[in-house]
Amino acid sequence: MKSVRDDFDLRSKEVDEYFSFVKVMVSSRTQVTHADETGDMSAFYVDSELQKTLRATGFLLLYNLVESTMSNAIEAIITHMTGQSVSFDNLSQKIKIIILKNAKNWNPEKLEPGLNEFGTIDWPISAP
Repeated sequence: MKSVRDDFDLRSKEVDEYFSFVKVMVSSRTQVTHADETGDMSAFYVDSELQKTLRATGFLLLYNLVESTMSNAIEAIITHMTGQSVSFDNLSQKIKIIILKNAKNWNPEKLEPGLNEFGTIDWPISAP
């Protein structure tokens, strides 16, 4: 789980940096100056449409941060349980219910034999 936290911390820092950039870009009448390949300088103002796009991109970054963190956490839990050869019977009732609710989307021939040995089921990481 430490790697999940480390990945979260790294991505959070990237999101924070992006929002710091956006904060500057959405301030009143932001002008960006840049040089092209020949060294000629040009400038443009960040208009309201670009500001909206920058904000929307921030929401996508936040969504990706949450989705990635949850996927990594679920994968880490499954990897740990598989490594410990946890049987289905030893799982908590809440986890059993989650597995059984999602089992309708799995191949029964592969699911049934593995219920007694958690590690023998090819658990889908992105459960439906």
